[in-house]
Amino acid sequence: MWARSLLAAARMKTAPIALVFAACALAACGGSSTDSQEGNATAKKLPAGDVRFECKTSGKFYGAKTHTVSFTVLNAQKALSKSKGDVYSAFVQDEDDYSVVSVSPSNSKLAALDENGGARISNGKLIMEGDSDGFFLVELVLYRNSGFSKGYVSLTDTGEGIGDQYSKISCTHTKVAPQPSAEAGELVGSLMEVWDTPDYDAPRRVDPGPYSTGSDDPMEMLKDYVAEAHSDDDPDDFKYLEEGGGFTSDEMTLGLVSYDVALAQVQGSIEFYFDNWEDVDAEQREKDATELMEKLRDEDVVFGFDGWEQSGCAAPVNVMLVLSPSEKKVWAVELEPCSES
Repeated sequence: MWARSLLAAARMKTAPIALVFAACALAACGGSSTDSQEGNATAKKLPAGDVRFECKTSGKFYGAKTHTVSFTVLNAQKALSKSKGDVYSAFVQDEDDYSVVSVSPSNSKLAALDENGGARISNGKLIMEGDSDGFFLVELVLYRNSGFSKGYVSLTDTGEGIGDQYSKISCTHTKVAPQPSAEAGELVGSLMEVWDTPDYDAPRRVDPGPYSTGSDDPMEMLKDYVAEAHSDDDPDDFKYLEEGGGFTSDEMTLGLVSYDVALAQVQGSIEFYFDNWEDVDAEQREKDATELMEKLRDEDVVFGFDGWEQSGCAAPVNVMLVLSPSEKKVWAVELEPCSES
């Protein structure tokens, strides 16, 4: 159908511009109809945390045989999980020139992704756009069903005089290691102080650590923690949960939990611990703990729980674990301190 339409247009000496763009949409100049299906069967999940995208063209594009585009997305799994909407705020800007992408060659027209740029999710695609002050428009598109690893780049010439450009592009993903934090341990100490009062220091049976680990993988960190914190037990007797729905106690179970789950447990434990206490502003302590938890979250720690600890009253107790992959350290925070004396 398109071939017949274009042939008819050619006979008329003039091809309607809308028809040309429509034809390009099904041909190499604008992305084939199968592009959106590429990688669908083997798409890999983006790494957790901040992710560096390294993308390379695979077809002819103005100025060089190969162009590369690199950029970093904060908490990429979450940022790119939305069904639609703007995601530009998740892209890391250079501290000096506020650019989002780096390109090669240095004079690549794809650098215009930083000019009047933006990024959004639409129809299963990550779409990055730039406008070089009206001379040309550039676009980088990655398909969700390829794990954001395949797509295309295009240039629409609106006054530059180089003609429209198109190339397929493929990307690799690398997890960006968080910068080591000197504050995580300090924040944990401040959080533990929330349970202290002027005339009664909260007794703690659980050793807060820190416990050193040989890995920065949170699940492996849990196992290293068990080997040290529960040295009298066989680590293989424990159950390890990668996505715990809540804290458990009096069970040989450890797990990772989301920030929201950890925060709810901390708030609930404070409310429980200070119930019926006189001259204690439990509401303010809960606010202080929430602020400290937010700061810990911003330090890129991972939260978890230890279900096999006891309080000073020889009773099961909720223990929150704070894991710092960058430091390879784990802290244990006893949430309901107790003493038999």
